[in-house]
Amino acid sequence: MNFFKVAVPSGLAFIYNYAMRSIFATLIISSSLLACSANKEIEKFADKACACADDKCATQVANDFGVWIKDNKNARGDEDKAAKDMERMMKCITDKKGDVTKLMDAIKDL
Repeated sequence: MNFFKVAVPSGLAFIYNYAMRSIFATLIISSSLLACSANKEIEKFADKACACADDKCATQVANDFGVWIKDNKNARGDEDKAAKDMERMMKCITDKKGDVTKLMDAIKDL
């Protein structure tokens, strides 16, 4: 079977099909790792925000996360986990009286 309808000599069909399956498997694994990586990054930002001792630190985490959002607009992952980590991060930032203006601007621009 030839997925892309490319003329492949019969002796090479097995190699071609194996290569195509490998490419698709790699793409699936890569997208899963990207999603996993995005969730881990959001969790790290939440951990940083909750570790802050003052408003300056909390504001910096918010600003850094705003930059990360702009740079990773197409990031995908477990949306429920991301929402929980973002909620935790925002609570920690606001508890420390951090300024979330730049973060809100980044979210608004999505």
